[in-house]
Amino acid sequence: MPTAEQILFVLNGCEPINAADLWFCVITAPRADGSWWPCQPGELLVVNDECGREPIGGRKPAKWDVEAFYTQDFAAAEALSKLVQGKPKPRKGWWEWDGETWMRPADQAAALERWRASPDGDHLRALVGVSPGRQWPEVGAK
Repeated sequence: MPTAEQILFVLNGCEPINAADLWFCVITAPRADGSWWPCQPGELLVVNDECGREPIGGRKPAKWDVEAFYTQDFAAAEALSKLVQGKPKPRKGWWEWDGETWMRPADQAAALERWRASPDGDHLRALVGVSPGRQWPEVGAK
């Protein structure tokens, strides 16, 4: 029976892949034009580093302007993928991972500030169903 490492080696053109360097990427929002191509909502990808490219298949989510969440925590990635694909669709906005589940804080501005203040902010938040560059009305509102 082949190991996962052997299968990855073969699928990667007989080039070694260091599993410690791999990240999980969840597609959370469409491109600015509203399309998801070449990705699907909630698609869970393996990429070769943070904001990287699939080692097998070669897509780079950042190249296609889809909003994506990157983490090395599989549980967070899997739960976010299910959330984005779920019914009913999750509300747009900032979501936070508490180590077990994704929650959408009622105070979106405070959630954004917590993310900005956190040294590992990319591991604490995800944008769900938001086009890249969208600004929230309550952020910075007087």
